Formats: sequence, C-alpha cells, structure tokens
Amino acid sequence: MPFDAPFPLLVHAERPWMTRRPGECAFPTRGESVGVWSCCSPCGSATYCEPHSVLMRGPRAPSPDAVLRELSRIIG
Repeated sequence: MPFDAPFPLLVHAERPWMTRRPGECAFPTRGESVGVWSCCSPCGSATYCEPHSVLMRGPRAPSPDAVLRELSRIIG
C-alpha cells in the first residue's frame, strides 16, 4: 500500500527521496520502496524542515509542575 502524507500542504519542493541533497527535508510524502518521495524543503543541518520536525516529534509533554498544577485544579 503506498504511503500518502497526511499533511500535503506542508510539502513545498517534493521530489524522489533518492534525489534529495544535503540540507533538504527527508519527510516521506508518498510512494513506497525505492519510489518514495520526500518534502525536500530546506532544513539546514536538521533531518526535517520545521513543520515536519514538529510532526515527527509529536506534542511536547507538560512539565511536572504543570501536571501538578492541573491536578490541584481538578481535585480542588
């Protein structure tokens, strides 16, 4: 089953993964096996551009203090 990116609007310079140059986003956008395409937007020394880095990292976990504050608020 081919892969299709869930957020295609984040792709700006898409092309085959094997043609990526250093400093271009490696986030897969579609295809499979040797036919995978990548975002290829500029990303400097990072693996992914900023929007795709956020997607790959996922949401930030709250600090322990924030969790305790929220629990105190809920418990009353």
